[in-house]
Amino acid sequence: MKLLLVGDLIGNTGPANVNKALKKYLPTDTIFLEKKTKTSRVIELFIKMRKVDAVIFSGMSKINIIGFKLAKLLDVKSVYLMHGCRSIEGKINQNYNQRDVNAENEVLELAPRIICVSEFFMNWMKKNYPQYKEKITYVNNGIDWDGMVSEKVPVERDSKTLLAVGGGMPQKNILSICRAIDLINRKDKMNLKLIVIGKGGKDIEEIISYPFVNYVGEVKYEEMSAYYQKSRIFVQNSIFETFGLAPIEALVNGCDLLISQGTGAKSIISGLEENDIIYNPFDIEEISSKIKILLTKSNNERLLKSINKEETSIEFAVSRIIDILRG
Repeated sequence: MKLLLVGDLIGNTGPANVNKALKKYLPTDTIFLEKKTKTSRVIELFIKMRKVDAVIFSGMSKINIIGFKLAKLLDVKSVYLMHGCRSIEGKINQNYNQRDVNAENEVLELAPRIICVSEFFMNWMKKNYPQYKEKITYVNNGIDWDGMVSEKVPVERDSKTLLAVGGGMPQKNILSICRAIDLINRKDKMNLKLIVIGKGGKDIEEIISYPFVNYVGEVKYEEMSAYYQKSRIFVQNSIFETFGLAPIEALVNGCDLLISQGTGAKSIISGLEENDIIYNPFDIEEISSKIKILLTKSNNERLLKSINKEETSIEFAVSRIIDILRG
């Protein structure tokens, strides 16, 4: 089966990083879109779609609407690899755009199969988009286990440093982590610090107002290992996260992990226990108490051992996507 992958292969976003990883493990005769302008990409899509048996649309783009219509016209199999949901994420981040949501809804309507990037996300989609539940399935994001750790620069881990990724996006809810650390530092005099990585956003001004916060901004993917290796605990306190590779990257790089109930990556960490999970991402008392537990009792080794590396590899994810296309 000859494939065409349509998706961002340049950016530093989650979907773009997934697409780059997929590109390395897809069959060697897989082809990709290379043009940059909208018009040239549409022409290229039409030309290349006639050369393949199936097409994977990975990530949301308006070109997907044209692509699914072309695939049907040319009798080419197609799937939508869904990394995020503009409707719920727009509401949480308070940047809801009706035109973008309308485009997403059209893609969901046109896609013969919708592949969610985690089992958690699939269950959420089936509940919130019941009209599509028969064509919704999932393939957990593949993990590049060999490429996650960089040992070029040895870093000394700081027992009082925590790390969070997502900048000031309300969806990532780092502000609640700040409030929890502030509570610990005031009540228990622990002098904890927090590194925050990612773009700005609605919450960023309040986040950086805390004296213990080191706001780094955006960091290249290949430079992230140093920040993980410096930090004792990685906290993923997302209100809604379809998958989120960062918690897995943090574990591989030696961090202990505190992860919210709404994070899709928890689907592949079978060893999670009650004190590893934030059930209410706005409950400052819950977050602070579980941070303090992790400071005295590491969960890194237990959680890492509970992940099936074979069934979470990129190779496994690629084979599952191809099986779905063949089916």
